[in-house]
Amino acid sequence: MKLIEKRCPNCGAGLKFDKNDTEVTCEYCKKSYVIQRDSVNENNDFKSQLSLDKAGMSDYYSLVQKGNNFANVVGIFIFVGAFLFIIFMVVGIVEVRNKMNNDNFFDDVYPSIEVKKDKYVTEISQIDEKSLGIFHKETKNTLDKWTGKIWSDVSETEWTYVGMYLLVNKDDGKKFGEINYLFDVYKKTYTGEYDMDVYGAVMYTNLKLLEDNTVNNSYYGTPCVPMQFVNGGTSSFIYGYEGNEELYNKIIRTKRDEYKILATDGLYLEN
Repeated sequence: MKLIEKRCPNCGAGLKFDKNDTEVTCEYCKKSYVIQRDSVNENNDFKSQLSLDKAGMSDYYSLVQKGNNFANVVGIFIFVGAFLFIIFMVVGIVEVRNKMNNDNFFDDVYPSIEVKKDKYVTEISQIDEKSLGIFHKETKNTLDKWTGKIWSDVSETEWTYVGMYLLVNKDDGKKFGEINYLFDVYKKTYTGEYDMDVYGAVMYTNLKLLEDNTVNNSYYGTPCVPMQFVNGGTSSFIYGYEGNEELYNKIIRTKRDEYKILATDGLYLEN
């Protein structure tokens, strides 16, 4: 049987195979090929085919390296995937830029508390019980964190609620700044080496009403509890104002020209 002779497409060495073979491997470079058989009879008529058969030219054999088809398919998929990814990224960037040009972009990303427009707390009675509870909890935690414990032979009680001041800006903040201040006032009693009551407060600002008539309480309070020495010593000290009236004079009275001052029962307030 006459063998078909071809050259290895990779190294050029001679290859021989039978016309019925489907694969051939080069003995030198070890590359394997799929044998493809194609007819050279373009007219596909019986007479032409007979002439080709007599001349021994009826078949044409080509060699395709094994794995090439799979690699090509994989390459096409990778290319298409990369192209689609680039398109997706471009569309995404354009979409983000369009949203950033929208005034509501940052509200969508970082939603804020829904409040009644320009509706600020102006009366203590507007502060609901739930919000009061949250304010009181925050106040006590803040006072405990800031005051610590004195280093002397003195016992002290827990901070207990006394009342609150609400300061409302007389010109709605157009000139003087903050719309309102809320001072949540607490008291602590020291006994032992000396006996006294001290007062402290935590300040919250710009309280607004929510849509459900509760008060926003996302603000962190500012503590108003000065450290002061007692009995002229340098190792005995307390945290807080020495009385209800002193607290008023130091942090509330100074704002009376700009703010209307409201207070709950039990707090000092000038006549």
